[in-house]
Amino acid sequence: MMSHVVYGLKSPVVASLVAAASVLALLTSPAVAQSVWQGSTSDWGTASNWSTNAVPSSVTDVVIGSGGVVSPVIASGAAAANIVKIGAAGAGATLGVSPGSTFTHHSATLGDLAGQTGGVTVSGAGTTWNSQYLYTGFRGTGVFTLSGGAAANVSSFVQTGTFAGSSGTVTVTGAGTAWNAANGHITGDSGQGVLNVLNGAHANERATTLGDKATGNGTATVDASFLNVELTLVVGNYGTGHLGISNGGDVQAGTYFVVGWQAGGVGSLTVDGAGSSLNVMAPITNSVVGWGGSGSVLISNGGTVSALGGVLGRLASGSGTLRVTGANSLWNDTLYLLVGYGGGGTLTVDNGGMVRVSGGTGRIFIANLAGSNGTVNIGAASGSAAQAAGTLDVAELRFGAGTGRLVLNHIESNYVLAPAITGNGTVLVENGTTVLAGANTYSGSTLIRSGTLELGSATAAGTSVIELGGGSGSPTLRFGGSYAVANAMTMAAGGGTIDTASNSIVMSGALGGAGGFTKTGTGSLTLTGTGTYAGPTTVNGGLLVVNGAIGGSGVTVSAGATLGGTGTINAATAITGGTLQAGNLTINGALSLSSASVYAFTPSSLTTVNGSATLGGAALPFVTTSFQAQTHTVLTASGGVNGTFTLAGTGGSTASVIYGANDVTLTVNGYRAAASLIGTGSVNVQNVATGIDRALNGGTVPAAAWNALIGLAGAPLASQLNALTGEAGTGAVSSGITGASTFLNIMLDPMAGARGAMADAPGSSLIEMADIASARAPAARVEAGWSIWTKAYGQSERTASDTGLGAAGTASSLYGVAAGADRLISPGLLVGFALAGGGTSFGLGALGSGTGDFAQLGAYASMRLGPGYVSAALAYGWNRFDVTRNVAALGLTETYRSGPVGHTFGGRIETGRRFAVGGFGLGRLGLTPYAAAEAIAYVAPGYRENWTAPATGAFALAYVGRTTATLRGEFGARADALVAAGETGDLIAFSRLAYAVQSNTQRGAAAQFQTLAGSTFTVFGARASTHTALATIGAEARFRQGTRVSLALDGELGERHRSIRGSVGLRQSW
Repeated sequence: MMSHVVYGLKSPVVASLVAAASVLALLTSPAVAQSVWQGSTSDWGTASNWSTNAVPSSVTDVVIGSGGVVSPVIASGAAAANIVKIGAAGAGATLGVSPGSTFTHHSATLGDLAGQTGGVTVSGAGTTWNSQYLYTGFRGTGVFTLSGGAAANVSSFVQTGTFAGSSGTVTVTGAGTAWNAANGHITGDSGQGVLNVLNGAHANERATTLGDKATGNGTATVDASFLNVELTLVVGNYGTGHLGISNGGDVQAGTYFVVGWQAGGVGSLTVDGAGSSLNVMAPITNSVVGWGGSGSVLISNGGTVSALGGVLGRLASGSGTLRVTGANSLWNDTLYLLVGYGGGGTLTVDNGGMVRVSGGTGRIFIANLAGSNGTVNIGAASGSAAQAAGTLDVAELRFGAGTGRLVLNHIESNYVLAPAITGNGTVLVENGTTVLAGANTYSGSTLIRSGTLELGSATAAGTSVIELGGGSGSPTLRFGGSYAVANAMTMAAGGGTIDTASNSIVMSGALGGAGGFTKTGTGSLTLTGTGTYAGPTTVNGGLLVVNGAIGGSGVTVSAGATLGGTGTINAATAITGGTLQAGNLTINGALSLSSASVYAFTPSSLTTVNGSATLGGAALPFVTTSFQAQTHTVLTASGGVNGTFTLAGTGGSTASVIYGANDVTLTVNGYRAAASLIGTGSVNVQNVATGIDRALNGGTVPAAAWNALIGLAGAPLASQLNALTGEAGTGAVSSGITGASTFLNIMLDPMAGARGAMADAPGSSLIEMADIASARAPAARVEAGWSIWTKAYGQSERTASDTGLGAAGTASSLYGVAAGADRLISPGLLVGFALAGGGTSFGLGALGSGTGDFAQLGAYASMRLGPGYVSAALAYGWNRFDVTRNVAALGLTETYRSGPVGHTFGGRIETGRRFAVGGFGLGRLGLTPYAAAEAIAYVAPGYRENWTAPATGAFALAYVGRTTATLRGEFGARADALVAAGETGDLIAFSRLAYAVQSNTQRGAAAQFQTLAGSTFTVFGARASTHTALATIGAEARFRQGTRVSLALDGELGERHRSIRGSVGLRQSW
């Protein structure tokens, strides 16, 4: 046993011997003068009240029994005696020490004889009791009360309840009341002893023992008061002791603090209530609950114990328990806490209590030495009703060489256990949800009997064997992240649940035991070890992957769950509503599927059934993975195949299945784009898909870049094909036709010469030829035969996108200069020719753009028939373009360029009649209804796109030669008016309103992919409007010398496009 100090002496045994010697000396002390109280008054200082007729002095032994009429009272001043025995000659004897008095003596015995009672009351401020020894309840019953600010000083030691059968009580009460046992106090030596420190009193004892000998029973209560024990505080030495601290009471302990010291000794400590505290200054090895006996500590309702350290169960015979319960209750340890050092120790934290070691950085040692037992309970002990959890504010829980357990039996729904768990021991889960969040390395066992244990990391359970089940509850092992776990597992009787939540878990340890488990959670659980457990396996959620081997009494996969893997299942397997992933799984037993289940097959996967296979109409999903047909054996069954699958192709995939006696063979047809669109996609997209399929059906093997198509279906496929349509190539067709139409209109522009209001002026205006003669002399009469003219023009056009075709909206522009010459070869016939040149541009957003140059040649003629006219023009145009096409599809982003050349051939015929209206303040006004027809053909030879590295040309196109023709009709009226006239010139305003209808509005191109022979398809660009409204407004200035200058603005507005053209013209006639 470790050396220690009690009463300033070595060991409690020596101290007891010294105390016994003192008692013996008291019993056998030499005879001195003895005086017996027999007073008729209570005055101690009256000589006649004493048997010796003398007031006792310091050499007088005093006996106070029942001989007096009244009990003595030291009322004032000082009194003295040698040995004082109260209750030695009669029951009920008492001594009072009144305020302001002092009583000094050698020793006092209260209840000296068996069956006798003696009492002392010391009260009031300034009252003092001075003694070397105090025995309260020597053989009989003794009561010592110190109150009201009085003081008691015992210079040697105090015994309360000395001999067996005795009973003693010392009460120190009231603010300012002071008790001092200078050399210690044994409460319950062999009898019953009580020490009360109450109501703000202050007590100081050099050492304190409660329950010293085997028959002794000592109790101390410190309530709202202070007790300072300078050296040793023992609660239950050989006997039974209890210390209660309450209502803000405070106890200080010095060199030793022991609860339950010797074998057979029983001690208990309670620290209850906010502000109640015990502060222990003893070294950690001297701060022990259950040294060799049995000790218990209860800290509750906000009480606090602070110590350098603590030991629960010091020796093999020792047993110590510590419970910290209630909000703000605290065991605060500076160094470390030993739960079961050489004996048995139990720590319980519950209902918000806390154990803190070294500010949260310390350790709790559990079952430290071989042969010891240590248990830490969070919530309640094993088998007890679960409680709310407490907190362990420590860095580590370390299992030692003994038998250590950590019990998790609480009611929390998310209790996070942060300390690291090390050593070899057992973690027992009985209730609540606990998250192991520490960096754990412990070995031994993790037993999940009920409740939930969540592993916060791959090593949260250390290297322990995890046992699931074996209790009466519903145990769950849950994972808080995705990781690989190497722990072996035992499925105990009754089994439990493994919940992956949404995580991916790989378990490589062996799985054994008599039970089974249920897999839940949306995540995956992969088993790579060998499973020999005997119970059932149920998959209720997520994915169970068997890459090792499992056995058991059967495997069931429920709706919403999946079973797969490459390992072996040594049990009958039933897919009642979930999915079986083939994956090269072997089933040594019968396999059954239902119509609500799915057999998920992938190429090169196979389920081998060493038994019968009942297909039950289960869905067999498949998807094309190649451009060529693929044949696969999807299942074999040595015991025969029963029933059929329900084919469930995705993305337009098609297949056929053959059922053999022992196998199932699936043939999946090659991927085809058109079928995979499943009714989605525009005309352009469908045309591209058809072109691709045409090449595939013709035996073309696509380049590798095309493999990205496989598996695409519906809208995603349509989106990819839309980027491949080559629509940018249609921009050349639209630009060529627009340019040809513009040139034809310019040649037959009735305002190219003089205005029709000047019919009697010489010139060659087409409307002028329909003018009616006027009597007015013209301002600029010239004998005209020849005219030359030129016109500069620019046009901008917007064409709307077409969802049905899949054509993008187009923005285009055209600019040019035309020039021509004509001759009036008779009064009613004009002929001429013209040339034009310019440029074009168009853009289709992200799909591409183009620019172009053109040159045009034309001839025209007009015949005047009175007020009417007929005009016609023919034109040829040469067009060259530089087209850029952008492709972002199937994982590639590339740019292709091409230089198509197109030829246009066009003709226009127009007829009208002018009516002279006059008046309206506009001078000479003419109105000319007209009708026109226009035909244009666009002819383009084939051409190919090219590219520059790093582009690969995977989706480059070769455009096929193509001819496109359109016919247009116009019906409208032109108006002209002389708005100003002078000697040197005239100013004419003109306008037009008309309706146009076009027979062929589509602008298309034919192409095929250069890397996919035979894939010809047609792509359409944005369509022009079928019906449009035409409007013109302009003015022409005409001068005497035959010079004319014109400005005009032409607009066209239709349901699909709009355009505006501006022009400026110059004409000279002679």
